Amino acid sequence: MRNRKGMTLVEVIVAMALFAIVMVTVFPAFLITNMMNNVSKEFMDANYYAQEELEQIYNKGKTSTMPLIVTWMETDRGFSCDPLTGGAEICTKTVTNVAYEILFEYHPDPTLYSLHVVTVKVEITTGEYAGDRVEIENFMRFVPVVGG
Repeated sequence: MRNRKGMTLVEVIVAMALFAIVMVTVFPAFLITNMMNNVSKEFMDANYYAQEELEQIYNKGKTSTMPLIVTWMETDRGFSCDPLTGGAEICTKTVTNVAYEILFEYHPDPTLYSLHVVTVKVEITTGEYAGDRVEIENFMRFVPVVGG
């Protein structure tokens, strides 16, 4: 065996070919992982926004009746609220790239009218993954209206 001080041209070409083959097979995995991270971030952000709104409503509902909650949503939170049939209310708002839709529905049992189904929907309105939506639904008990 003779003592060599370097690599031949054939060895360099073979090493580059092996490297290229490995990169061609591995590189798409990096692209897919990056795309999955972006989609996951959009869903996590939307979920955070929905949870934040639900917590704000829950905290306000500890001390307020339903009509006051809707007024608070409009004046302090910047929502536009409209009545629906059966006494339900829907409140909407769009901020930057996030559209909120909050639905307040009374419990069907009149003796439990302080109990509501609150549905918070959040939709990302811009970007590559626009339209992805998170929906959280929860039962909440608000301070009952006196005499109601």
